[in-house]
Amino acid sequence: MFSLKRREEVIRVSFSAITCHACPVKELCTKRQNSKGRILTLSPQPISEARLRRRTEQDTPAFQQRYTLRAGIEGSISEGIRSHGLRRARYRGQPKTQLQAKAIAAAINLIRIRQMLQRTSLGLSPRPKRPLSPFARLRSLLAAGSLSCACLITHNYFLHPSWLGPPV
Repeated sequence: MFSLKRREEVIRVSFSAITCHACPVKELCTKRQNSKGRILTLSPQPISEARLRRRTEQDTPAFQQRYTLRAGIEGSISEGIRSHGLRRARYRGQPKTQLQAKAIAAAINLIRIRQMLQRTSLGLSPRPKRPLSPFARLRSLLAAGSLSCACLITHNYFLHPSWLGPPV
């Protein structure tokens, strides 16, 4: 069955409720009403292959070097939007809007300098340790043997092999 999702053609695969109820690992699947089966939404093969090529390209050193610039600024932009109103301009006109953005950037820098000085005065590292990403947590579960790749495939967790790291 083909349907349009965000103007993209997708393939929807439906499983009957009887099939889902008989599955030995149904507790690990996503939750849905008991009277209904599972529905998978898949992209057509050309789109899936293009995504796979893009994900493979993301593993190259050249891509990672280019992405470093973007990754370095995304946290600052996110903080500016979430905490300091960067998304909404308070004034009309490009010069005043640019001045507001620069003032917010300066405020973010001052806040970070203050936090860094506070942490170093307490004998801590200047930057706090970042929490593990969901993929890093998944990787550690796989390394510890708490999860298996077969379990991930059975439950429709389509992951790029490089996200999981070297074979365990």
